[in-house]
Amino acid sequence: MTSLQQNELEAMESWASAMMNSKGYEAKELVKDLAHQFKNSLGARLHFNGSDSIEPTVRRAHLIQAWTLFISQTDKSEITVCDVGGGNGYMFDWISQSYRLENKKILNTAGDPIQVNWNVYESEAIANAYQGLKGKLPISFIPNLESNYPNKIDFALLSCFIQYVDNWEDTLSSIGAKSEYLLLMRLPLVESNTHREFVQHLFSDVYGKSKASWPIRLFSENEFMRFISKSFEVVYSGDDKEETIPFEGRDYPLKTLFLKKR
Repeated sequence: MTSLQQNELEAMESWASAMMNSKGYEAKELVKDLAHQFKNSLGARLHFNGSDSIEPTVRRAHLIQAWTLFISQTDKSEITVCDVGGGNGYMFDWISQSYRLENKKILNTAGDPIQVNWNVYESEAIANAYQGLKGKLPISFIPNLESNYPNKIDFALLSCFIQYVDNWEDTLSSIGAKSEYLLLMRLPLVESNTHREFVQHLFSDVYGKSKASWPIRLFSENEFMRFISKSFEVVYSGDDKEETIPFEGRDYPLKTLFLKKR
């Protein structure tokens, strides 16, 4: 998601209304376009040259900072990452490009190499399409169902995801209960007394020609942080002014929150 424009958000009275007035996440044309893009990008992803230029972004910097803090405090020789709503797994690429995951160059506090198991959880149709096309890409694409989550998560990553979930409190509580660290990225936190629901219309070609649409929730920052503080402490937070979302005449930067279980 890049910065949204006001005409891309259609206000709704409730989440149910937003669901009824959007195509949803598994529209056939959307899945087809995403699978086509995934297949076309696979060669470059599998043959990344470390000397290739890496585009510096605030989002990438936030991810690497959280990952570095996490790795500096683990003594495990094998870790499981749950990248929920992780799309094609591009955040694995970002960390791999910085840490050489494929060569097990990451060391724990004991100085031993860490084996990283990276799982991306996506809607069922998209996860199945990616899993069937991934070849040697060292990522597992798994349908985003509660029964598919491991009992213990070492590092949970939810980027541009929680705002698209109906029962978001249960999702955060469930995942948070299994993971000591939780990284929330691309969060739309706004000044409002209540959370607000919209249909997000995609008019660009970011996801192909499907003209996708789906429900989205903009969170009341005060209410969201009140919920978070019950179970987590904030290790750090940051604004991504490169990606904004409009609300009541103001553009809000998307937020990063790196959390540790209390």
